[in-house]
Amino acid sequence: MERVENRGKFKTFFFGADYKNIGAIRSELATTENHISRLTRVKEQVEDEETKTELDEQIAVLEEAKSQAESFIKENEDKFSIFGWLIKLFN
Repeated sequence: MERVENRGKFKTFFFGADYKNIGAIRSELATTENHISRLTRVKEQVEDEETKTELDEQIAVLEEAKSQAESFIKENEDKFSIFGWLIKLFN
């Protein structure tokens, strides 16, 4: 996310967002969703309440990270650019 945020405004205006790094963030987002699914399945199988509570906390942290990543992607992907449409064709 840092690389996308640090991209110069001039470069973003003419060429659009850093689509390569946004794609990497999307990949991490998919991995996070898989982790959430796995933890949820494990939680359903666990009988110990303390372990369930710990899993709930971990799931909540991952869901917050997922939400932030989705917002970040939406915010940066929709920025106006002059040649962004052309760059998207080649990525």
